[in-house]
Amino acid sequence: MFSHHNHSSKREYFLMVVVVVLSLLFIVCTSAFQQAPRRFIHAHQDRHPTTPFLYVTKDECIAANKKYLTQKIGLSKEQVQRLQTDGLPNILTLEDGVLQERVDWLKKRLKLRNKSQVRKIVQHQPHVLAKLSSNLAQKIDYLQARLLLNDDSLRKMFLEAPHLIPCSTENMEETLNWLQERLHLDDRKLTKLICRAPYTLGCSVSENLEPTLDWIQCRLNALDDFTVSRIVQKMPRILHLNIEANLEPKFDWLQHQFNLD
Repeated sequence: MFSHHNHSSKREYFLMVVVVVLSLLFIVCTSAFQQAPRRFIHAHQDRHPTTPFLYVTKDECIAANKKYLTQKIGLSKEQVQRLQTDGLPNILTLEDGVLQERVDWLKKRLKLRNKSQVRKIVQHQPHVLAKLSSNLAQKIDYLQARLLLNDDSLRKMFLEAPHLIPCSTENMEETLNWLQERLHLDDRKLTKLICRAPYTLGCSVSENLEPTLDWIQCRLNALDDFTVSRIVQKMPRILHLNIEANLEPKFDWLQHQFNLD
């Protein structure tokens, strides 16, 4: 009898412990669930202090971003639709207001003057806005300082070659240093070359620039570096031409037409 009573007491004690533990877990979980939306609301209020918080669904965000891109940026419905199907990070799913904040930052930093300039950047590099980071600001600052560019020249460079926006600072630095050394350029001449052919910054040294310059130098009977440099400075876009499809047939044609050795 005593043994049965002792066993019953242990069981009741065990159940009481389980109830207490579960009650504590419920309190903690309830508090966490209550705090999560508050943190989300606070984050929204920090970004939009004058705008009351409303829960926004993903479909509502997409609809708001489409409206902003068509009405404020000037993209067509077809262009907006392509943003959904290009396989890149999607700017349409950004939270309400985030896309506009990022466009406003880019517009201010690059001193974009009108809607068409903003549209060109957004249309060609939408995935950059989808994951905008501090690296972009550092990259723009680096290029402006390295090439001694004023705001007008900086804006013109990115509008002519928007693909430079996702390029890494390290790759661009490697390209600039290599060009300056190979072509014996001072800072002023380097800046002039890049401003005339900004796409050069997106070229690979080992896969594009070096083979092209080596081929030109060899094809023109081993011209010295300084002569090749003068040719490139006069026609910097020659660095972008494919050897087999473009350079070689053009050189052969010139040699045939003018009976050159």
